[in-house]
Amino acid sequence: MPNRHSTTNQRTVSIEVCHSVLNLVSLGRVEDDGPVQVHARTMQWRTKASSLQSETGGQELGAALTTLADEENLSGVPVKFCLSGDFCVTRILTGTNERVRREMAQLEHRSQRYLSLGPGHKAMAGSIRQIDARHQHALLTVSNRKTLEALMAGATAAGIQIDTVEPALVSLCRVVGRLGYDRDEPVLLVSTDEMGVELGISYDGQLLLDYRPGGLSVHKDMGEIISQHLARLQRYCFRYFRFAKGELKKVYLCGPQGHVERSLDSFDHEDRLQVDVIDVAQLDPQWELDDDARSGDMVAPLGSCLIDDQPADATRGPNLMEGIYTETAHGVLKETARMAAPMAAVLMLALVGLFVVFQQGTICRGLEQRLASYDAVKTKSLQLRAELKKTVTKTGHFQQLADHVSSPSWHELLGSIASCLPEGAWIDSVRLGGKRQIVIHGASIGQDTIYEFVGHLEQLPRLEDVALEGTTARHALVPGATGFKVQCMLANFNDWAEMKGKTDD
Repeated sequence: MPNRHSTTNQRTVSIEVCHSVLNLVSLGRVEDDGPVQVHARTMQWRTKASSLQSETGGQELGAALTTLADEENLSGVPVKFCLSGDFCVTRILTGTNERVRREMAQLEHRSQRYLSLGPGHKAMAGSIRQIDARHQHALLTVSNRKTLEALMAGATAAGIQIDTVEPALVSLCRVVGRLGYDRDEPVLLVSTDEMGVELGISYDGQLLLDYRPGGLSVHKDMGEIISQHLARLQRYCFRYFRFAKGELKKVYLCGPQGHVERSLDSFDHEDRLQVDVIDVAQLDPQWELDDDARSGDMVAPLGSCLIDDQPADATRGPNLMEGIYTETAHGVLKETARMAAPMAAVLMLALVGLFVVFQQGTICRGLEQRLASYDAVKTKSLQLRAELKKTVTKTGHFQQLADHVSSPSWHELLGSIASCLPEGAWIDSVRLGGKRQIVIHGASIGQDTIYEFVGHLEQLPRLEDVALEGTTARHALVPGATGFKVQCMLANFNDWAEMKGKTDD
């Protein structure tokens, strides 16, 4: 059974970092044997910043966290953070122990290619749950290292102690598992925000899928999107998560009320799914929630507050702070210095100094490599931008040329040539060659008719350099017929347009 807040009034605080806002939830007792007071609030942190990874973004996040720390008295309080889908991606694996280990290594190798999280080094965190002796269920969360560094810098400036940093969708599954929505069968989770929708599948409080469909109208089209992909999602569960028995027929929504209502309306014509909104008021009978805590915005941070209330054998989920803080040998060195002779202490301190120097050298080399890779990307970006600018300029010049070049009306030209035929002559073919050359093949009853045809062609303003190339006997076709070949040149296209304009006037 989960452990409840029962013996102390120590506060549990969680903050969800969304695209533009911070959602805070605080749990604590006023009296040791009193109910747990659940307080929540939302604060805008982004005003001008284009990205959390930018200098402006870090400053704005730090300012918002400082305000929260001052107004909510968070100094020295361990705070659990959860990141929305804008700042992290979670991949899920299941299978035999060996397969999970192998694919986790492959995912870690490919994690640097997650360009949607921004350029630069990526931070990773994983968690593995043992399904049985031979099978595992694993989660690997990837975030940009700059995102975590901005969060750490802002928390340090605000005097906030970071406990954990996890994906908001994992926190959301923890809430759904505590409510028992997914105890018997997997359920679909739809978390909405200003930037779109994050879709997940949860079973027994565990995340099975993390997916963020794109599109500007994703809120009002969510029902149609899920309906179109329902069979595929069901096959996904059956194929990769055989332990998650049951059909996908329930959908639970959370997020800002306006976005939730639009998403809820999109399911009006879908009768295969049972759609409902997550009710956090049913999480714990000992909780007293204020009005803001009942909002759908607060589901994820409430889930982070439940980390310490899980059973001892439950999987905590990925914590992105793992690996950020490196453990030092300070405690071991302190005990060794107290027990060892002075010379041993001096030697140990010297070794520690060498270790620190080596470690700092390694860190510096790593930073230099990262900076070098960034410079290469920046240089390539500038080259591509210059090439794009040249291409756009060249395209504009071609467009200007195309706007001033007229194309002949071929049907009118052919009609003009046909009108030059005297009685008793006919045309077999008209061929347009290179460099505006036209070759006309035909036949006539008598050669005088041929010369008459050539004379008419010479009068056409659209043709120039008209010449009879030769004649041949065509008795096999028509008795007394003579074949001819006439070659001429097209007049300049723009001259045609000018002539046509004068004629129209």
